[in-house]
Amino acid sequence: VSQSRYVTIYHNRLTMVCVLDPCHKYPMGYAIGSHESPALIREALTNAIRHTIELFGSRYKPMQLQSDNYQKKLMVPFYQAMSTYYTPAALKNAKSKVVEPYFKYLNKNYCQLMFRDNWSGFGITSRQELQPNAEWLNKVRKDIPDEEGCRQQIITMMEAERAKNREKFMQAWINTPAEDKVLFPDAEYLMLMGERSEYCNTITGKGLKITINGQEITYDCFDQRMRNHLNESWVVRYDPQDYRDWE
Repeated sequence: VSQSRYVTIYHNRLTMVCVLDPCHKYPMGYAIGSHESPALIREALTNAIRHTIELFGSRYKPMQLQSDNYQKKLMVPFYQAMSTYYTPAALKNAKSKVVEPYFKYLNKNYCQLMFRDNWSGFGITSRQELQPNAEWLNKVRKDIPDEEGCRQQIITMMEAERAKNREKFMQAWINTPAEDKVLFPDAEYLMLMGERSEYCNTITGKGLKITINGQEITYDCFDQRMRNHLNESWVVRYDPQDYRDWE
């Protein structure tokens, strides 16, 4: 018999992945998690694509996308599928990096000033002498937010950045040539970024019936060719944050 023991500590940190448009340093997308992972990166990129609807009224994909080399064997095909041109950041070339200086800017202009109680400082993951001081942490533990509070701090910071730069960014979009604006069709978007139904589904007399988040939804189609596939199983892909066509 094993017994689990839980200890409350006060120096856990969240990780944010940011999709940054170099034009006016506009944060197109971001995602918050416990650690960097391919799933968190995809969540940030999906957030960026969803944000294009909020900004422009339609879904657009980036003309060019640049990334670091994290999990490149797994992630590069995904980057290539969602952009017209994919350009990996050159190794050992600091000038090619855009996001890292932006994170330093966020650290100095938001975290260090606004989140003093739980700002851990620079270099905390690399230098032992910069690790959190246990005595100080114990003294201020009541002022340190929990995970949800920390998430809200990050969200507040990123939404403030969006609000500050949105007008200039939108003007730049208006000035962008039409041929450089690449629409992201629904079918392509859902195949690449949509979630899939847990089970395969078959077509009934009423249409294709599935249950998503406890909600039963029926899809039908006027294309009579669908009748030729009554005996086949279907995988449904959907965007859980976009209910425009669910009714």
